Formats: sequence, structure tokens, C-alpha cells
Amino acid sequence: MASGDILNVGVSGLKAFQKTLATIGHNVANVNTEGYSRQRVEIVSNYPTPQTNGFVGTGARAVTTQRMFEETAVNQLRYRSSTYQHYQAFVDMAEQIDNLLADKSAGLDPAIQGFFDSVQQVADDPTSIPARSVMLNDANVLVTRFHSTSQLLSDARVAVNKRVDGLVNQINTLSTLIASANKDIVIAAGLGRGQPPNDLLDKRDKLITDLSQVIGVSTLKQDDGSVNVFIGNGQGIVLGMRSVDLKSAPNPDDVQFNDIYYAPPFLPSPINITDRMSDGELGGLLDFRNRVLLPAINQVGRVAIGISDIFDKQHALGMDLNNRLGTASFFATPVPSVASSTLNTGLANVTATINVLNGVSNLTAHDYQVSFDGVNWNLLDTTTKVSTVIAPAPGAGVATPYLNLNNTGLDITIDLTGGAAVVGDTWNIRPTRDASRTIALNVTDPRDIAAADPVRTLKGVNNLGDAKISPATILDLTLPIFQPPPIPPGFNNLGTATQPGNMRIRFLTGLPGLPSTSYEVDDPVTGLPIAGGAGPFPYTAGTPINLPPGGGPPYPLQVTIVGSPQGGDTFDVEYNTNGFSDNRNARSMADLQRSTVLVGGTATFQETYSQLVVQVGSLTRDGKINTDAQEALKTQSEELVQSISGVNLDEEAANMLKYQQSYSAAAQIIATANTVFQTLLAAVRG
Repeated sequence: MASGDILNVGVSGLKAFQKTLATIGHNVANVNTEGYSRQRVEIVSNYPTPQTNGFVGTGARAVTTQRMFEETAVNQLRYRSSTYQHYQAFVDMAEQIDNLLADKSAGLDPAIQGFFDSVQQVADDPTSIPARSVMLNDANVLVTRFHSTSQLLSDARVAVNKRVDGLVNQINTLSTLIASANKDIVIAAGLGRGQPPNDLLDKRDKLITDLSQVIGVSTLKQDDGSVNVFIGNGQGIVLGMRSVDLKSAPNPDDVQFNDIYYAPPFLPSPINITDRMSDGELGGLLDFRNRVLLPAINQVGRVAIGISDIFDKQHALGMDLNNRLGTASFFATPVPSVASSTLNTGLANVTATINVLNGVSNLTAHDYQVSFDGVNWNLLDTTTKVSTVIAPAPGAGVATPYLNLNNTGLDITIDLTGGAAVVGDTWNIRPTRDASRTIALNVTDPRDIAAADPVRTLKGVNNLGDAKISPATILDLTLPIFQPPPIPPGFNNLGTATQPGNMRIRFLTGLPGLPSTSYEVDDPVTGLPIAGGAGPFPYTAGTPINLPPGGGPPYPLQVTIVGSPQGGDTFDVEYNTNGFSDNRNARSMADLQRSTVLVGGTATFQETYSQLVVQVGSLTRDGKINTDAQEALKTQSEELVQSISGVNLDEEAANMLKYQQSYSAAAQIIATANTVFQTLLAAVRG
């Protein structure tokens, strides 16, 4: 072999090892650079030279610099990081709501308990003004607690909106940077004659990994080296060197919450993709909003409506210290919220009220949407996503179809008198959304608390039989017999010509020596039967007697007589004038605490609230468990990626020593070639 060949072999090794040493130095310098992938120079032998006595090697060359990168491992890390961030964001927000609702001092449960405790104190001493004042104070504490809970939930809603806005901006920034990195990579690949621009690739992969923590992503490589990035169910936010921005804006159907819209220039209008955002921090926030925040707002509102409506109805059945019937508005009962979509173009109108018979019991924590498709009116439960066609109630006019939807607890009126609906018009009904914010206390005077029953029953002093009469059961004080008079009344002043106030049940004479088996209802002043009360009405011991008998269902009153009355025995039903020591209605109001009046008649006020506390606590606990599990999986993926792509200083030091020795050996080859060449020159000169 000529000395020149030896020199070329030595130079080729020197160059290869020099590049290797530079790459090792580059690795060491980037040992702490996040997202950096360890690089390795690939050295291959040069093509040998054919000789008469065989092929002779011509040295080595560095063909490329590879980065230690395993796409499958990185994709797994991105997925697990995205899932971890989802649960972490969910738990961060859910813990706040869990702590709020379950707080033993600031939650609603102690306020409800305190209020009903004070109602019981009034029942124990109905004439006590101090006890009545405490009851009003505790009622005000309860209302204030509803308001503060509503405000804190509203603060959480605002916080979610702000975080959603910020994350959408972060997604747009990252997608822009990824598109820019695509451009740099395509240009660099061209200038590098196909050699991979490793550092630029690391930069782009780091950006995609960062993006995956905000929202779940998928990628697709292109022939030119660029990468397309997709979110949701296929919305491309990076397409080659171009990025597509997302927008955060209030939902036209619910302006209290911001949604995410995909708005590329090639689409005529933005697409709401909120429901498709399932992973990453953004997905976790939306999951919290749908599974914790909205149900909490609605369920707290359901308790507020339940307490105000049901307590008001019982309070209205009593008599206060001014001999007046109780007001039907001890609390100001919230009403359902109905909002038309900002996109509506028709002139129809939709209103909703709580059904007076069983509405509160049937109220759910769901929201609803009424829409018109050009033929039918449809009701969508936005929680269960179940849609049903709704039709006018029997006899309803075409202009104002009336829809009594007992399964929702709502009466819905669709008013077409102002104009027709247009296809696509929608109205969003939120029965309980604003209830905890709008509940109020109307009664301010302790004397206005209706602790007594307005009716008392009396047994005639000359009765001969052993029959006894029960206290009157008040069924409906809205009927004319109970309309409040303009002046403090006797009960007889409350009646009308056909429905007198005071009533006397008089048993008619039967067979000699036998108990009476029939009765009539008289006016105790005139002794004459009241309208419709002439009877005779059959008497069966223990069977409720509806009063006044001349009316019809619903009846204002109901009493029960047991025993064997004699002919001429009487029982009076009269207004409880000055019956201030009567505590029957106060007891009935206190008993509401233990009455299963909500959730379809299966739960008390506190049980309904406790169900919410348990639900939020369970979701929070599950979120923590999932967070811990996903963190462990993410750590495993990070360790796997690190084992493949991470820089190991011990390994780099060993490689540096090895290639340093190789470099020295290559330099020695060059020196040897020089000696051979000098020897050859000396021989020629001699």
C-alpha cells in the first residue's frame, strides 16, 4: 500500500472520530436540555480498492448523525401525559367544590339543620317572640348560605372560563410554533441533502408533547418531513406549514359558559367542538364542568326551590299572631330560567313554571332544551341527551300549546301569538340554575310566622255519644272559603253566601236506642244547613269528612270522627281566633325536615343535599385515584423514553475516552504515513 493510501485511511478515521467526539460533546452540553434526544454518529467503512492480490480497505466515514428516538415510546408518553393532565385538572377543581359542599361550618347542611331547629323551638313555644326572631334569623342565615354557595360556584364557573380561554390561546401558540418548526425542518432537510435536522426535530417533538398536555393529539408524517397535528375527532390544527386557530366564545345556548370552536378559513362557519375535547388539561376542565360544576349548581338550586316552595305551602296553611292566614311567601320561591338562543330568528316564545301539584318533587338537576324542527316541538334533556317529541296538551289552542311535563316537574307554554317559530329555533330551560342565587326571605316580622292552625274543632258540650273529632286537616287555603278578609276576622267572615266559614256537623236522629248513622252540616248561627250541606250524609266511623260538603275536590278541610254519636250531637269547625298557643302548623313545618319531598318523593332536603356531597366526593376520590395511577404510568413512559433518548454522562464519558483513543490512533496512522513517505523520499534522493 502506498503511503498516500495510508495517509487517506488515517485522515478518514481522524475525520470520523472528530465528528463523533463533537457529537459526544453536543450530547454532554445538552444533558439538561428538555426534549433533547441523544445523538450518535453512524460510521461505516469506505469502499475498498481492488488490487491484483485482493481488495484493500480505504478507511471509514461518518454517513449520518442519528438521534436516539423511538416514536412508539414517545406517542405512549404523550397519551399518558395527556391523560394525567386531564385527571389532574379535574381533581384540582373538583377538590374546591368538594371542600365547599362538605364543609361542616360553611356548607348548606348545618344551615338547614339550624333553621329547622329554630322552627322546632317555635313549635315548642309558639307565643315566644324571641323564639320567632331566632327562627327568622336562622332563615336569613340559610338564605345567605345559599347565596354564598351560589357565589362560590359562580366563581368556579368564571375560573373555568378563564382557564379555557388561556388554554385555547396556548393551543394556538403551540400550533403556530409547530407549523413554524415544520417549515424550518423542510428547509433544513433540503439544505442538508436529506440528512435529518436532529435538533429541529427534537424542538418540534417537544412542542407536540407540550401540546398533548393541553389537549389530546394525534400526528401524521408527511413526505416532505413535516407533521400534521389533529385534535378531537380529526380537526387539523397543524397542516404542514399552516396552523388553524381555535376560538373560545360563549355558547349561544348558554352564555355563562365558554365553548371551543374550530374555525379554519375554508369552512363557512365555526364548528363547536367542545364535546370532542376529551384529554389533556382542557379536557379535564370540561369534564369537571359537565360532571361536577353544573350538577352542583343545579342540585343546590333544587334544594333551594324545594325548601322555599314546600315550606311556603305549609306556612300558608297556618295562622299568625295577627289572626291572619299565613302568607304563601315566607321565602321568595325561585322560578325556572328560560333563555332563547342568540341565534333564534322566529317570533315564538317559550315560558316554564314549576307544576303546582307535583313539580317540586319531580324536579331533577337536569337542564332542558326546547327546539322546533319545522314540524315538531322537541324536548331534549341536555344531561341524558334523550330527546322526545312534545305535543300540545288536550284542548290547547294552536296558538298557545300548553305542555304539562310531569316527568320534569315543569309546565311549558309555547306561545305563538306573537309569531311563528323558525326551523332551528331553540330555548334553554334551566329549572334550578339560578335558584340558590335568587332565593330570598320575605317575612321580616316575627308576628307574621303562621305557627297555629287556622281552624279548630270542638265537641258539643251537650253531646250524648262517645264520638270524638280530630283536628282539621287543611287541604287548600286558596279556595274562597279561606280568602283573607279586609279586617282581622272571625272565621265566619271568611266565607261566602254559598260557602260559610263556621260549620257545625250535626248528627241526625236515627233508630231509637241506636247511634246516629247520618249527619248534615249547619250554619252554627242560623242553625240551618249550609249550601249543599243538608244531607243526610252517611256516617262511617273513621272515614274522613270533607268540608264544606257542597263543594267538590279539592276540599278546603277534612276532619275525622270516630266513635258512636247520638242524634243531636254536634261538632263545630271554626276559625282559630286568638289561638296563639296553637303550635300545630309550626309542628307541621318542623316535620318537613324529615319529609321525603324531593327526588320523586324519596329524599328529604338534607338527604338530597347529602346525595350531592357524596356524588362530588366520590368523583373527586375517583379522580385522585386515576391521577395517581396515570402519574405512575406517565413516569414509566418517561423512564422508557429517557432510557432510549436520554443522555447518560457515564456512557458519554466512556465513549469519549474510546473515541479519543481512536482519534489518537488515527493521528498515529497519519504520522506513520508521513514516516513512510519521508523514508521513500530519502531512498529516491540517494
